[in-house]
This record gives sequence, C-alpha cells and structure tokens, in this order.
Amino acid sequence: MRMSGSAVIRIIDGDELNLGYSFNGGVIMRLFAIVILGIVLSACGAPKENSGADVRAEIEQANTQWMGAFKDGDIEKLAKMYTEDTRLLPPNAGVLEGRAAVRQVFGGMMDAGIRVELSTQNVESLGDTAVEIGRAKVIGPDGGLLDDGKYLVTWKKTSTGWKMHRDIWNSSLPGKDAASG
Repeated sequence: MRMSGSAVIRIIDGDELNLGYSFNGGVIMRLFAIVILGIVLSACGAPKENSGADVRAEIEQANTQWMGAFKDGDIEKLAKMYTEDTRLLPPNAGVLEGRAAVRQVFGGMMDAGIRVELSTQNVESLGDTAVEIGRAKVIGPDGGLLDDGKYLVTWKKTSTGWKMHRDIWNSSLPGKDAASG
C-alpha cells in the first residue's frame, strides 16, 4: 500500500500553508529506517557502563579500605568514605545524618578497641547508584564475637569513587530477651 500526499500545515484560523513538496509512503518508510539505523548506531558508540562485576569489585575494594581505616582508628578517612549528606540507620536508634554522625558512631567503637569485618553478599548496580547487601561481624578487643549481623548500603558514584550514602545494619543474633527465655 502506497501513501501519497503533500506537506501541509494548518494554521489556527483554518488557512493552510503548503510547504511546496509532496511525498509518498516509500519516502516515509526510508526516512523512518534511516532514523532507526541512526539511533542503533549511536547506541553502539555509547560509552560502556560499568558491569555489575566491576561495580562489585570497586565496592569490595572500598569496604577493604573502610575496614583498614576502622582498624587503624582513622575516623577522618572513614568519614570521607561517606557522602556529606549520608544517613546512618543503626539498630535501636533514630536516623543519624552527616559525617559528624559517622564520626560519633564509629569513633566510639574505634575508641573501645572494636574491630569490624565486612563481607559483601550482593551488589546491584543502578548507574551512579549501587545497593549492597552484606554480612558484618563485630569483634571485641579480646577477640570475642560481639555481634554477627547484616547490612544494606546505598552507594553513590562520585568524582572520587564510590561513597556510602545510606547505611543500615542490624544483628542476626537473638535479642537479649529471646536468649534469656
């Protein structure tokens, strides 16, 4: 089926403006094919996004740096691993905001001689955002296990790498009431 016609624009008051050329269905189909081909070819040249495996490796590396800063008691390095508008959601507490909260929560743990071991279980990459689910062990100064828990971190890709944006964690151990009976 071939379509034919002419390019006409209707003006608001009902007058018509003839653009002075005509077309048929074959021309439209060729134009459509050229536009689609252009879109496909431009997508092929688009920069490659990080694969999920690349993002996971980068986040695992950031976690290694986090654990190193924690072990070394370097609270400033640890705080800089979070976005400025970070939110912490620790167990049995309200939402804490900003790097000052990072310094307060984790600085106290560092001062107590506590160590934390993180283990990434899953990472989902969503462009400049990633969501990590992991396990955490909290080790006391005497080497005893204080807590075995899980965490969920929302990461943001910045010009200086991945930074923790939202951090929530809680225990997998039974509560004191459940343990006592």
